[in-house]
Amino acid sequence: METLAFSQIKINKIRKQIREYREARERGEVKYCLPDGEEVKYIKDARENGARLMLKITKTGDADFLIRERLRTGPKKTKSAKRFTVASIEQPLAAVTERAKEMQQNILAGREVYYSPDAPKPEEVDLSPTFLRLHKDHQKYHSVKASTRTEYSEIFERYLVPWHDLQISKLTRDEILRLHREITDNGGKKKRIRAADQAIGYARALISSALENPAPDYEKPKSNIVSETMKYHKAWNEEGGQPERTSEPFPDDAWADTWLAINDLKNRVPNRNDKKRPTLSVTGSYYFKMLLFTGLRGGQVSTIEWRQIDLDRGTISWMEKEDTEKTKTSEKVFYLPVCHYVWDMLKEMRAREIEQTGECTGYLFKSLGNGKKGHVDTNMRTQWNMIKAQVPAIATQKPHDFRATFVSIGQNIGVNEVALKTLINHTTYKQQNVLEGYTKRKVEALRQQADKIANHFLEHVGEKTKAPAATPLPDYLMRLANSEAMKTDRTVEQVLERWFKMGSQLDRIESDDPQIEMIKRL
Repeated sequence: METLAFSQIKINKIRKQIREYREARERGEVKYCLPDGEEVKYIKDARENGARLMLKITKTGDADFLIRERLRTGPKKTKSAKRFTVASIEQPLAAVTERAKEMQQNILAGREVYYSPDAPKPEEVDLSPTFLRLHKDHQKYHSVKASTRTEYSEIFERYLVPWHDLQISKLTRDEILRLHREITDNGGKKKRIRAADQAIGYARALISSALENPAPDYEKPKSNIVSETMKYHKAWNEEGGQPERTSEPFPDDAWADTWLAINDLKNRVPNRNDKKRPTLSVTGSYYFKMLLFTGLRGGQVSTIEWRQIDLDRGTISWMEKEDTEKTKTSEKVFYLPVCHYVWDMLKEMRAREIEQTGECTGYLFKSLGNGKKGHVDTNMRTQWNMIKAQVPAIATQKPHDFRATFVSIGQNIGVNEVALKTLINHTTYKQQNVLEGYTKRKVEALRQQADKIANHFLEHVGEKTKAPAATPLPDYLMRLANSEAMKTDRTVEQVLERWFKMGSQLDRIESDDPQIEMIKRL
């Protein structure tokens, strides 16, 4: 057992090391806070007047002060030595030492170990965290987009002020329902239906985080009272506390008119005094085309920066942490080969921006000074309303529906499911595997799939396609796929999808086997 003369400075250093290990463990950089194979570590206090304190540190990062004493059962009888928790490492050393001495006096006198005329017993101490503490932890450790983190902070500061210093163990069902009604009613003004659900929903998320990942210095809650209350009383304004989210593809018969309206944005007079000055109408035209031909989420497209774009290779990458944090999938790299239409569009946008500003830096879709952000709003409401006014058939559609349209076209024309989900950065696929598995040849194979989707739309609206559609598989491969399907009782599509997955893995294998090389060519 290691010995150390405890002092507040030394304890603070240990506390800092443990905190850093816990943070590294949450990030996945280390598995445990102690060396491999070590479950627990004890450090004995070497001070003469230190009340024989011990510090216990577990591999998960929990740390507590202990004493090890024998309990008296009679005048001359004692039980075997037993450890008693004094306090967590977060408590001041001087107070912990005094409390340990008091517990030792209780043992000598035959009293209950935790007896104190001035202090409550441990089971009477409420160690549950406050909402403010959980909010700070959530802001610091929870992996979300920067914009979402800001939104959570605004909700907490605006609607949950009465709960800032409230311990979650003291939260009651009546208080939850009261605050939800108060936010909804808004003092008799226009009702804030969604805001009430968002506020209470965030409180629910905070308690859930304490349940799933409790910190060592507070007591883990027994249940989520917010979730139980709102569900039992059916108090949510929207189903489950979330607004109904549906995404529908654009109707086929509205494609041509929608495409014309998007192009009309680009043709609007930019500025009566300076026709070369950039406007959001032109930006909107490019933005909606990017949504349509990539199938990406609006939040991901709106925050693309020029440094992420490689015009020589026709790719957009989300490789740096500051880029991945802006995406819904967060912390996961993504490398996107764009279709030839988007590739040419990016070159056009670059030439246009250099002509107008003399440089090509910052966000791809700049806000041009409108709003607090440097990039456009996810929905570009003003420009989108212009399009809807021109195309009544899409009056209920949203820009996010371009994603559903991209997926729908891909499914209808037979794009491989794995390739389709990879192209749209679907959250169920581990992007680090996608990056490692796709060589240059596979990137081009993905681009072919994106071209197939873009060309299908362009042909439908009467536009010239930017690249030939993907080359069909050779006849001998189709015959082989049909034969494999019959032998394994699978469909041809399932066989081809399996080959596609295998090709991503076999790219890393050097072999002269003709069958392996054949699968690699898929």
